[in-house]
Amino acid sequence: MMLTKFSKTAVFLPLWLLVCAPFAGVSQTPYYLTIEPAPAVGEGGTTYRFFVQANTDTDKFSAVFGTEQDPLVFQTPDGIFNSPFNTSWNASGVNPLFLGSFPDLADDSYATIGLEGPASSSNLAGASDPSLVQDEALEVTVSQYFYSGGTQLMVNTMVGASWYVLNTAANALPVEGRWLVAQITTSGDISGQINYQVFPEGDGENDIKISLSFDGAGVFGTAAVEGCTDETACNYDPAALLEDESCEFESCLGCTDLAACNFNEDALIEDGSCLFCNCGASSSGYQLLVEASTAAYVPGAASYMFYVKMTNAGDKMSAVFGNSETPLFVNATEGVYNSALNTSWSASGINPVFLPSFPELADDSYGTIGLDGPASTSGLVGAADPALVSDPNQPLEPFFFDDGANALLANQLIGSSWFVLSDAANALPDAEGRVLILKITTTGSFDGQLNIQILPEGQETSGDGGLDAGLIKTFSFDGPGAFAPEGEGNSCGCTDDTACNYNPSANFDDGSCLQFDECNVCGGAGIADGDCGCDGNQEDALGECGGSCAADADADGICDDVDDCVGALDNCGICNGPGDIYDCGCSNIPEGDCDCDGNQVDAIGVCGGSCLEDANANGVCDAEEPVGCTVSVACNYDPNAIFDDGTCDFTSCLVFGCNDANACNFDPDADFNDGSCTFASFPYDCNDECVNDEDGDGICDNVDPCVGSPEECCSDYNQNNLCDATESVGCTFPGAPNYDPVATMDNGTCLFSCYGDLNGDGHIQLTDLLDLLQFFGLYCTEID
Repeated sequence: MMLTKFSKTAVFLPLWLLVCAPFAGVSQTPYYLTIEPAPAVGEGGTTYRFFVQANTDTDKFSAVFGTEQDPLVFQTPDGIFNSPFNTSWNASGVNPLFLGSFPDLADDSYATIGLEGPASSSNLAGASDPSLVQDEALEVTVSQYFYSGGTQLMVNTMVGASWYVLNTAANALPVEGRWLVAQITTSGDISGQINYQVFPEGDGENDIKISLSFDGAGVFGTAAVEGCTDETACNYDPAALLEDESCEFESCLGCTDLAACNFNEDALIEDGSCLFCNCGASSSGYQLLVEASTAAYVPGAASYMFYVKMTNAGDKMSAVFGNSETPLFVNATEGVYNSALNTSWSASGINPVFLPSFPELADDSYGTIGLDGPASTSGLVGAADPALVSDPNQPLEPFFFDDGANALLANQLIGSSWFVLSDAANALPDAEGRVLILKITTTGSFDGQLNIQILPEGQETSGDGGLDAGLIKTFSFDGPGAFAPEGEGNSCGCTDDTACNYNPSANFDDGSCLQFDECNVCGGAGIADGDCGCDGNQEDALGECGGSCAADADADGICDDVDDCVGALDNCGICNGPGDIYDCGCSNIPEGDCDCDGNQVDAIGVCGGSCLEDANANGVCDAEEPVGCTVSVACNYDPNAIFDDGTCDFTSCLVFGCNDANACNFDPDADFNDGSCTFASFPYDCNDECVNDEDGDGICDNVDPCVGSPEECCSDYNQNNLCDATESVGCTFPGAPNYDPVATMDNGTCLFSCYGDLNGDGHIQLTDLLDLLQFFGLYCTEID
């Protein structure tokens, strides 16, 4: 690689000047070359994009060039792809509107500076398509190579060639820290040399010209510096191009906040370890610590212990005080709890012997210095109960005596104070470097101001031991937390405005934020294990909070002392019974029954059957056996019938009638004579015919007046073959009103209402004549 830096007066370096300005050899440059490969849109090719890396966002790229001294060479033995749709040597012919229809236009090979299409569609205000100057005597010119293609571009004449943009072109500036200077698509290898000119920070008076050889894809023109490339690592190397997996993330971690008490000036990366509270954040190192715990006895209350955090183990607490210059006050919105068993304003009245019997004594509010009980039981050799001086016009005692007192105040000229002498053992801090000065128990919020006198390393600074001796520190507080003296360090406390101990004056959260527990106690522990409510009750055997049921052995929700069955009712409703183990479940089959449904055996031995009788004991119910006439001589005898049903018929099959052979109605089939025989009455036979009628005249001889021919035995006047003596006489003329159809001999008695009106129609006319002619020549006996 060759690099030269020299003064330049023109925006673009002319080719003759490029020829005359030799490169000075150096090992590396920030303007290195990156060749990135990508599969071509068309098959079988690779598109190589040539990028020059910028050093700053204000660097400007000027030109790509080749001369006799620094040849521009592209070796592409398999040729390059040039789309017929790009009629230019540069990217100005790659119209993005055509890419949808002609996708291989994206594979076109072209020269460029900062553009991959026309300047007009680049969205860069002031962009300009690159210009070209070239030696037309070149075997293959730049324009020919990027228009018609070829296997080699060699620019090595004195005139040379270059594509360039003016220093004022917008695309002379890098995009994402680099410039695109060429695109070549080929199916084979690519190698060569490229030369380019850059104006660092856009300064047209100074330029850098770089000549780099390349072979395929990769990074050229810089030694591949290895190192940590992760910007978040402690050992990040901005010059490194290759990751060597040396990144580490711990050596530079620490607190980077200047306001923190553990600020680490060597830390580069914030690790969240900054401490703003409870770490000596005040300039003097003294702090007021207010710690909360659930009250031991008072429901819904919390106890708050006020400690002064000392700087040195030899520091001594001298006094807590207040006066008109430095008021002392404590405000408790819901009042403080004071046990009647502590008759002192201090902890000296809290005898630990009484605590088991009177646990409420542990919640008492008191003032103190280094003691939570009497000095005599503290185990500290030389301990002394604190003394109290109180302004009679503004006494402090009521705040520690009266249950529910809500204000402690000392702001008068005389003032008030509780204190110990410097030789008291309890003036020294405990193992944690703290001295207890106050305790209050309350169900509400509180705030205030406390003033303390400290003797650093136990040494007084004046001889009288008054308040002008030692250090005076004033602490303002609001709920639990850590508080620095006024004018010192960080103001710490709870900064969460949803917390029950939110401290609006705190600048830093000390992790002391508390929430109301389920018993509405700020910072309380909630319902104790084993309890079911805030009142200390437990669930009884039935799960009732505070209930009185001692046992529910069978867990049936009924207390054993009122439970009708402590255990379980079996399926038969018997407490702890054996269950349905019998034939019928809860009982055996009742005597006389044949099953559990109350059924009995019927006449044929069927349980629950309906047979009422089996008289013949044949196993078939009588009601189901065939019945009928069992008498064999009966007309309807049924050989299949088991029982006679009284229906025997003895007559329907017998024939009754006349069985007398002499009778007219003799029935040869009759079995019995039913008295119906009829006999002929002489002289007639059974057909009412004469037994004897010798002359065959139909008149039995015994009554025939003439047995023989009429001529032989009688007169026959009208010649009707009837003896006149036997004939019936009367009117034999049918047209007469007194016509007698029985008469066989007319006796002349026929009556006519109108003589000659033979048909009786009241007219004598032709019809009467015709009637007469009808019967003319007949005997009257012959007329019907």
